Amino acid sequence: MEMSEQQKRPKFLNLLKIRMPIGAIVSIAHRFSGVILFMLIPFLIYILEISLKTEQGFQQLVEFFNRSDVRVVLLLIIWMFAHHLVNGIRLLLLDLDIGISRSASRLNSWLMILLGILITAFFAGVLL
Repeated sequence: MEMSEQQKRPKFLNLLKIRMPIGAIVSIAHRFSGVILFMLIPFLIYILEISLKTEQGFQQLVEFFNRSDVRVVLLLIIWMFAHHLVNGIRLLLLDLDIGISRSASRLNSWLMILLGILITAFFAGVLL
């Protein structure tokens, strides 16, 4: 094997040691939240079925969602939904060539994080 062939081989990149820009972190969080939300669909349909089937099932769900640990998980799900929604809008704007400069991308990435937190805080106030 020649030396030039060895140099052409791909390098191993440790993603945990690379300092990624905020846009990359927001993008990864967008994908992660989308996968989790997609996997929650059967559970959410099951909850809807229980709540609509009988009044006892509805009361059991009310008691279940009144637990503080369940509310924390619910807030996490709300944050994932809010983050996925606002970052999806950001990505649509990027597809339209709006906010594609480095500084604008950095700014709107931070703005999306802030909006996701504000939406979650609003629902936290409603839930608590």
